[in-house]
Order: sequence, then structure tokens, then C-alpha cells
Amino acid sequence: LLAPGGQLALEAGVLSPALAGAPAEAALRYALARREVLGLPGAATLAAGPLFGTRFGGSVHLLEQVGGITVHGGKVIVTFDEAQRVVRVASSLRPFTPVDLGFKLDGPAALAVGAKQIDGALLKPDGSPFGGYQKTSFVVGDSLHAGFLVYVPTLKVGESWHVAIDATNGAVLFTEDRARTAFDAKV
Repeated sequence: LLAPGGQLALEAGVLSPALAGAPAEAALRYALARREVLGLPGAATLAAGPLFGTRFGGSVHLLEQVGGITVHGGKVIVTFDEAQRVVRVASSLRPFTPVDLGFKLDGPAALAVGAKQIDGALLKPDGSPFGGYQKTSFVVGDSLHAGFLVYVPTLKVGESWHVAIDATNGAVLFTEDRARTAFDAKV
């Protein structure tokens, strides 16, 4: 199955012989050898993320990175059977060409921008917002921008607001209540 850009989105079947080494290393070698098919941009690489094991095999999540910064949503999942043969590859990589990883905002400034987007954001006595931020990057159009994913707590316990901030220009890329998104999932 191909993504709209022509890169691999999903492939299943017995895709390799048994791979040697630890699962994370084997998955990384396998995926990097297929970077063109996966659509991994030249400026990007993959890094081992979470591993999930079952009695039937396991999955390794490989995170897309540029300059040591994770690309939000860029992931390749390699699934092995019990013999450590690749039996499924899923990819959410998106093509990009120009890269702007110049952070013109720092984390606290990004958190302040994000807090202005959320009604009822909790504020400290000095007026700065509670919350946290994670340095990341986002595909914006056809280019990669430095950014922050910020968490903004509110008085409502049933909310979990996250705001994506473009650190190159301070723009808000998206706002989502992850508690509501999780509750709306159709399983």
C-alpha cells in the first residue's frame, strides 16, 4: 500500500529472512536499507524508539529524526514474527525538502503562545502558564520546521490540551484535546 506521495505506507507478508542481532538494531538496519522505498528524506535518519513484544514476535517503532530532533508523526514500525523475520512494515513518513531547524522561540515562550490558545489554562502567580514542552519538528507544507509540542493543563480534569507551535515564526500549527481524541477512538 502506497501513501499519496508514492512512498510505502504498509507492507505485509514474510518480507525478510530471519534477521540477526537485537530487534531494535535489526529493524533499524532493515529500514535504513529501504530508505528510498520508505520515502525517508536525505536529511533524515531513523532512531530506535519503543519496542513491543508478544509471544508471536514483536514490533519496533523507529522515529524519524533530523539533526537529533524527532519529526512529529514520522515513524516506521517494523513487526517481526517469532523467528525475527520482518512480517509487516508500516510507515507514516512524509516527504520534505527544505529544512529550517532554527529555533527562534525557546520552550517557555512556546508554552506561553500555546496557553493563549486554551480557555482556562492554569497560570502561576507570576502569570506564566503551568505545563510543559517538548522540542520537535513539524512538516509544514513541503518543508520541515523546528517546533515545540506544548502541554497546557486546565482546571477541567477531563481535558489534556496539546498545542503544536512552529518555532521558526511562532505560528500555532494545531491544537488538540488528546483526552477527547482518545475517547472518540473507534476500536
